[in-house]
Amino acid sequence: RAVLSSTQSTPLFQQQHQTRSFAAYTVYKFGVTPDHMETVKATLPLVGKAGTDFTKHFYSRLFAAHPELQNVFNQTNQAMGGQPQKLLKTVALAAQSAIDTGELPGEAIEGICQKHAALGIGKEAYGVVGEHLLGTIQDLLTDDKAVLDAWGNLYGDIANVFITRERE
Repeated sequence: RAVLSSTQSTPLFQQQHQTRSFAAYTVYKFGVTPDHMETVKATLPLVGKAGTDFTKHFYSRLFAAHPELQNVFNQTNQAMGGQPQKLLKTVALAAQSAIDTGELPGEAIEGICQKHAALGIGKEAYGVVGEHLLGTIQDLLTDDKAVLDAWGNLYGDIANVFITRERE
């Protein structure tokens, strides 16, 4: 599980309430195993190579299964390619941060968390997104269980950080 780190490491779900300004300076530590990190590292270039085809496929899957979620996303950004580009950038940033340092800087996610909180995105949405993110990996890249497990664990850590931050 991901943990929070400011001046000390505290398990993510035992953290005390923070202000928004403090959260931007918080560092979230990933709990992904070294083996899973090696798998993410080896497959991240495949996600990058797929580019926005990856995220466009993700959104097609997501909206086909859950058309009600289209109301959550700016459809102009979808049509113009902005939203798929933002998602690709976020996935790449989080994965690369996990690979490089094992940490996710709060400033990297704070704006997204604030937007999600304003829209009332609930915990259950992360399960739906995770299902379609892994489904996209399986559809476009590989159905290798080790790869899907590694990305699933990384996504689980990222989702836990977002869920916790958005509750604050």
